Amino acid sequence: MPRVRIAVGCHPHNAKYYDDGLEADLRRMLKDPRVAALGEIGLDYHYDFSPRDDQREAFRRQLRLAKEAGLPVVLHLREAHDEALAITTDDVKTALDGVPVDKVYTLHFAIEAVRALIGDYLVRQGASLEELDAVVPCNSLSVPCMICEHCSLRSTRVELKMANA
Repeated sequence: MPRVRIAVGCHPHNAKYYDDGLEADLRRMLKDPRVAALGEIGLDYHYDFSPRDDQREAFRRQLRLAKEAGLPVVLHLREAHDEALAITTDDVKTALDGVPVDKVYTLHFAIEAVRALIGDYLVRQGASLEELDAVVPCNSLSVPCMICEHCSLRSTRVELKMANA
């Protein structure tokens, strides 16, 4: 019998409704063993159904919830790629403070997923390998890259190199 898993979260369109009460409800729901992830969460600057400040705050708070629960996130990013790229090494170090060692991979996976989405978007817009590397540098020996069993940008980089050969 198939097992269905669910994700719970506050979509960026509804970020204006995110408050302590909703966060308490999410925290309770994240304890349900059927919940596999927190999401869709993120930033949607196309429609702006919620103010951008509210979206950023809801996104940050939900990322903290995911960290507490040790769960991955399901991201929704639209026309907010610059903000997604703002994830820096220092942000990662800060976010990892207090994360149990056996749960570190979820944060690394989320960050690499954002990087992959941005890279895929750039390639679809016609970016060259040099342009891709300038925005989303690749270090195949980095901890996040090694922890994430598959990086979708690896195959893209190989294809771009082959096209230039």
